Amino acid sequence: MAVESAYLMPHPPIVIPRVGGGREKEAAATTAGMKEVARHIAQARYETLLYVTPHGPAFSDGVALWDTTSLSGSLQSFGARDVAFEKKIDRELTDAIAEELGRVDILCARLNEKTAGRYRVRPQLDHGILVPMSFIDAECASCRIVALSVGGLAPIEHYRAGMAAAAAAARAGTRCAVIISGDMSHRRSDDGPYGYHPKGPLFDEAVDEAIKSGDLVALMTLPPSLTDPASECGYRPLCVGLGALDGRRVEARLISSEAPFGVGYKTAIFQAREEAPSLLPAIARTLDERRRAAREKEDGFIRLARAAIEAFVEEGRVLQFAQIADGLAGADRERLEGERAGAFVSIHRGGRLRGCIGTTEPTCDMLAQEIIANAVNACSRDPRFDPVSEDELAELSVKVDVLFPPEPIEGPEALDPERYGVIVSRGARRGLLLPALEGVDTVEEQIRIAREKGGIGPAEPIRLYRFEVERHEVAEGE
Repeated sequence: MAVESAYLMPHPPIVIPRVGGGREKEAAATTAGMKEVARHIAQARYETLLYVTPHGPAFSDGVALWDTTSLSGSLQSFGARDVAFEKKIDRELTDAIAEELGRVDILCARLNEKTAGRYRVRPQLDHGILVPMSFIDAECASCRIVALSVGGLAPIEHYRAGMAAAAAAARAGTRCAVIISGDMSHRRSDDGPYGYHPKGPLFDEAVDEAIKSGDLVALMTLPPSLTDPASECGYRPLCVGLGALDGRRVEARLISSEAPFGVGYKTAIFQAREEAPSLLPAIARTLDERRRAAREKEDGFIRLARAAIEAFVEEGRVLQFAQIADGLAGADRERLEGERAGAFVSIHRGGRLRGCIGTTEPTCDMLAQEIIANAVNACSRDPRFDPVSEDELAELSVKVDVLFPPEPIEGPEALDPERYGVIVSRGARRGLLLPALEGVDTVEEQIRIAREKGGIGPAEPIRLYRFEVERHEVAEGE
């Protein structure tokens, strides 16, 4: 036995009548799709359902599995205390998945009552599980579950996690299906939670087209330049679900797709058929080709930062500018040698931040040295992340921001999160946020995050500074 199907279901609590209070009728296509999926699951009579949620405990470097006897939860926080469930955990399959993840070097946090306390999370069903479960259990309530939370891994690593789950199900002899819990773009209209972004509907259209055409490689390799601005929460769960069907021909059917509240909701069925070649090599090849194309467009600032990262990670040495200067374009070289400025180096992997360190004012004799120093620190000394490892280097994208001198301002009205970065200060405490960051659309949000980064409370008086940047980046897929 193995994973036989995967089902894409959104998780907006508003589609539950006790929460929506009538507004669930505005998402009629979604609720009809979820009911159809639930009937399909009931007819298949699975032993276990593997729920993959983006709203459980999340870790930057791996996935998480609930390793308890049972889990319970309710939609009390959404005003529906009586929408509650308690489900038995399939401990045998949970153990097998954790072991398979270990075999393929994917970190897995096994969460029980003791470890949950260590990570300051509660053993409970989150709404990413509860909303789909409300429809599924109305048709078949007898299935045990496995609860897996996605994390900060790249999409291809989540695909490999799904492959590991399928191998575990086969080894355990369990008839299993994956419930892919996820909403798509949260930026379909101004009424959405993060406002409108033109990439929002484009992302959802790309997902629809890939499902309709059955092109799972295209679905698995959507570029970060499309996925990041969409502010979605369903793409990585989708990658896990597709990975669980790898090695089989997949029959994909999109049932519904709509965005009644400015958020993309989709329901779909992915049915595994006969054996077929793995898609993993084609996915990896497509990603490699896209990364190579992006690197060819990098300017001297990015090339310098990347060379500094690679020299430090591979050899433990700090790059000297003279070692790379001759290979840089004349105009870039002149600026890097002749200017002084603060700079930030940001590293991303699979569309997720992997490290970011910078200086607001120059600390070195020339800009090149500033970038080298901050590149080394970004890959090795960002306290939020483990140091970058050698096997990650090929998958990294690098961005360099050169800062103009900060200027004091009287108040928030002088800010614009697209144009200006912000510095908030209170005595010796300072918090900085760069401009034009995905998901930071208002001055209030910009200041809030900067306060948090500086350890400054929301009610403490602050001094404000703004600054502009010259951004050097290449977006993959553009």
